[in-house]
Amino acid sequence: MNRKLTKRLLIGGVVIGAGGASYLLYRNIVKALSFQIKKSKIELVSKDGKKYKYKVYLKLSNPSNLKLKLTNQEYDIYLNNVFILRLKNDKTQVLQPKSVSELVFDLNLDLDDLFDKIMVATGATVIDKLKFITNLMSQKLRLDSKLSVKWGILPNIPVDVTIDQSLKAWTGK
Repeated sequence: MNRKLTKRLLIGGVVIGAGGASYLLYRNIVKALSFQIKKSKIELVSKDGKKYKYKVYLKLSNPSNLKLKLTNQEYDIYLNNVFILRLKNDKTQVLQPKSVSELVFDLNLDLDDLFDKIMVATGATVIDKLKFITNLMSQKLRLDSKLSVKWGILPNIPVDVTIDQSLKAWTGK
């Protein structure tokens, strides 16, 4: 074979191999994030009138063999498809392989704003609100997660994960 053709084939093989390996690694990282999120605890930090500050602890399992770093996290919480609140954390947190890690968030709540959003989620009529109260544990709670994941020397990989369950399934009661 001619030297130019051999060189081009070699370079093409390296590029295709690196691209394929990167894709497989990306797929493994995304697969690693098929995690389960469970509530752990919520602590009241301070209270000022109708404004509350909490620390929220969530348990997140990493079923993979990869040690992952979450560099940015946003969790939007919806009740019956109505946006209620956002948990955000810009601190880097490590998810150890094949283990459960506890993640910590700051949550600031304005009770008036929260109650207004919950009133929208319950429905417009008195009958809607009564149905909401009597079937509280069957109401839908959705958690939309926007995560930036880092593994090794790779750049941050954006990963979106949605968990859509009833309040009963979410709380385990």
